Amino acid sequence: MTIESKVWTAAERVFRVWMLISAGMYAAGCVGFLLIGPYIPAAINAVSRFISPLPLYPLPANVPEGAFWRILSVSMMAMITWIAVQTYRDPRRHANLVPILLVSKACSTVCYTVFFIMYGHLAYIVGFMTDGPIFLVTAGLWYAAAGGDRYLTSGEQRILAAIGEAFIPRGGRFPLGYADTRVACVSDASRMLAALDMPTLTGVRFLLHMLNWTSVPSFGRRLTTLTQDERIHVLTRLEVKRSALLRMLVVTAKLLTLVPFFEQPEAAQAVGYDPEARISP
Repeated sequence: MTIESKVWTAAERVFRVWMLISAGMYAAGCVGFLLIGPYIPAAINAVSRFISPLPLYPLPANVPEGAFWRILSVSMMAMITWIAVQTYRDPRRHANLVPILLVSKACSTVCYTVFFIMYGHLAYIVGFMTDGPIFLVTAGLWYAAAGGDRYLTSGEQRILAAIGEAFIPRGGRFPLGYADTRVACVSDASRMLAALDMPTLTGVRFLLHMLNWTSVPSFGRRLTTLTQDERIHVLTRLEVKRSALLRMLVVTAKLLTLVPFFEQPEAAQAVGYDPEARISP
């Protein structure tokens, strides 16, 4: 299937638009740093003199600032421009490149914050207000699109399967267990999620990750790494918690596991339901 023939999800379409916008911003930044980079701190200082009492960013006396570091800035901007372009072209194939971009923006945001705390220059606030929002928007849209046409990442599918096997263990109330129909159940759960809008879908996926971490206080490990008996213990305790949020996690998990399971023909037979049977008049 070619890139042009792929059908993108709503989250992927939004993410692709943002990556196209980002590629334009980074390309402009690449050219801007190369041509006017030495004058940016001086321009920020000029503004700072009029609008803030903050100390001015120190500049060299007779030469433009940062020629050596400007080259590294340009190379970094060129790299993340390429990442944005490739991700725009195919967010599924090149999704693994996005964390590199996020690491770049996270590092710059943290460093700008630390240096502002240390020195108090307006230039660092400008850097923080530029890279911080870019990092948050990119991270949020990337996460929303990460499930692709499966609507769940492979890690989220493992969480869902681990929960399903705890709710419906093999040889429990029924001879058949979630593990026996795992592939079909996860596929049906994905179809259920496909009907949700992007914010709701993202929220449901986030809830799965929250549920995966609820076992850490008791067992020191995530739900997916526990034995089946340990997972049953954790989920049973969560159902009786007073916290509405915790109970909502369990209800969401049950919806995504029990409904797909009981829709399987094998499950219907296991519980004694015959869809072909008719009640005599």
